[in-house]
Amino acid sequence: MIKIEIDKKEQKITISGDKSEMNPYVSSILNGNNIEAKIQSTPVEIKKPKHVYSDGKIPTRELLEFIIQKPNFEHDTNEIMEIFCGDVFKAHSNKKLEYNRVYTTLRRVHQRILKEYVGKWKSDWLVHKDDSKYKHYWFEQN
Repeated sequence: MIKIEIDKKEQKITISGDKSEMNPYVSSILNGNNIEAKIQSTPVEIKKPKHVYSDGKIPTRELLEFIIQKPNFEHDTNEIMEIFCGDVFKAHSNKKLEYNRVYTTLRRVHQRILKEYVGKWKSDWLVHKDDSKYKHYWFEQN
């Protein structure tokens, strides 16, 4: 699975797919060619939480409801922390306790989803602008 993210003036463009599907796009981008792609999308309105949990204690049910409303349950750790906690915590920082709380709740939610849906979790590492790594998750149903 290859995922390309492009940030352009408050717009985030994400392209993902198998290596064979992505090769023409990647080579065009690297060669500086203009590419045209027919993109079909349906806007999905994701309900945001009403409360900010700056201590990292996100209620499991609220996080579960947030994730299952997304296509393929796709999310990443930075997104979860930004939306629910108002900040992005790092594993090796003075906010390690908050980071561990979020990560533990996320693991619990992943386990619940595995019990309810037939499939498996996939993940990969993404690199943030400040060169820190964070996990990106999606669910593949069987």
